[in-house]
Amino acid sequence: MKARIGDEGGVPAAGDRVRLILKAKGFGEWIEARRQHRRGRLNVGDVLMLETRWAQQYDQDGNPKGPKIEDQASADAVPRNVTLAFTAR
Repeated sequence: MKARIGDEGGVPAAGDRVRLILKAKGFGEWIEARRQHRRGRLNVGDVLMLETRWAQQYDQDGNPKGPKIEDQASADAVPRNVTLAFTAR
């Protein structure tokens, strides 16, 4: 997925730091993962790493559209006006 800061943007390379915005199920999974990490005790300096496994396109009603996207080139080809959700594990 593309990331942007001001006028600079592009697809992050493996290991690049990016800001993660979680919604709905993804946010619930984040809360559960935090509970399991040292009993919910995150400390300054902890590094949490997520691996993006696949993406899914959605229609305007929020229904999945098409197959799972499992490579960067296919994700990059999705038009900007289509909702695309990435799944991290």
